[in-house]
Amino acid sequence: MKALVSIPPLLILLFLAGPGSVCGQNNSSITMHAGPGFSHFAGAPYDSDVRTGFRGGVSLELPREWLPFRLESGLWFMRKGVVERSQPGAGIRHDVLEFSLQALTGFGTEGAIRPHLMAGPRAGLTLGASASQGGSWFSIRDQVQHVTAGLVAAAGVSVEADALLVTLRAHAGVDLTPLFQAAYSDGERHKEAALTIGISLLQ
Repeated sequence: MKALVSIPPLLILLFLAGPGSVCGQNNSSITMHAGPGFSHFAGAPYDSDVRTGFRGGVSLELPREWLPFRLESGLWFMRKGVVERSQPGAGIRHDVLEFSLQALTGFGTEGAIRPHLMAGPRAGLTLGASASQGGSWFSIRDQVQHVTAGLVAAAGVSVEADALLVTLRAHAGVDLTPLFQAAYSDGERHKEAALTIGISLLQ
């Protein structure tokens, strides 16, 4: 059976709506992001290879007037998993809706080029999970954790381009909770990297 969920309807609607920003008296902004992801298992007692997936979503940068640093909250769809090295055609696919809250520090906010670093916690909600044996997919939704927790960090640069702010980022994350429920777990936890491009409108 194929994975139960591919891309959530919410994110489809967000991407169809196009890039945008919301700016008011608090000077907060919304940015759309998308790009490839590369996931693997940490803590697994068996060999596996990286699976190429997807990371996409929307982030909201919160105002900084009341904090010594900026905060960015994010809602992300992520497709993670692994490819089993010892069995051709075998692997795991895991679709997650992820919520993140990261502290963000920049190196210059007035210029056209704005490098930045960010890090913080994340929580994931399982949307679907499947495994394959010999190329045939079947659901393992009832074997994985419904909610996971972890840490995520990113380094990036934002560049002004006419009326747009284009943001390029390299992300890295790791789950602190196992992927599988206790009865099925060998201690596997997700770890992943991703490269994304984000677009928001300048006001």
